[in-house]
Amino acid sequence: MAVERLRDELRQSVATQRVATTRAEQAEARLRKVELSGATAEQSQQKISGQAAEIERLRHEVSVLKDHLNESMRRLREESTEFNLDKRVITNLVVGFLALPYGDSKRYEILQLMSSILQFSEEQQEKVGLIRKAGRRVPVQSSPGTPASESSTANGDTKDSFSDQWISFLLRESSSTRTRQSGSS
Repeated sequence: MAVERLRDELRQSVATQRVATTRAEQAEARLRKVELSGATAEQSQQKISGQAAEIERLRHEVSVLKDHLNESMRRLREESTEFNLDKRVITNLVVGFLALPYGDSKRYEILQLMSSILQFSEEQQEKVGLIRKAGRRVPVQSSPGTPASESSTANGDTKDSFSDQWISFLLRESSSTRTRQSGSS
């Protein structure tokens, strides 16, 4: 009896030990998970704080760039677009003017166009030969093959806009180029 009672106690102790061991192993596994998630959480927190600092730096940079853009836009609005000219247009006009022979009527047209673009005063127009002392414009001779309507435009009708003058000049140039090309063929 005493031996059987001891055996029963031993069996119960062994069963209790197995249950306790299983519970201890489960607790250790949960502890490892918590430790791993704690380390992962710490790394995530470091990443988040680094990204937050980067976001703040980028926000500051955007703010600085916005300020620069606003300042540039303000300057652009302040400057009158009336006086902003395309250098290529003026360069082409000057080169075209200087390349033509002195007696060519197109020199006068180009000079008149430059006067319109650059908004010459009457005194400046007089100095370059667009206006005579009496205040009349210098007459331009119509080149052969130029219709009378085009020669009236070339005669200095200042009511035409710059774009109208430019288009008529380009049309005259292209028609004279076509005439020369067909004549040489």
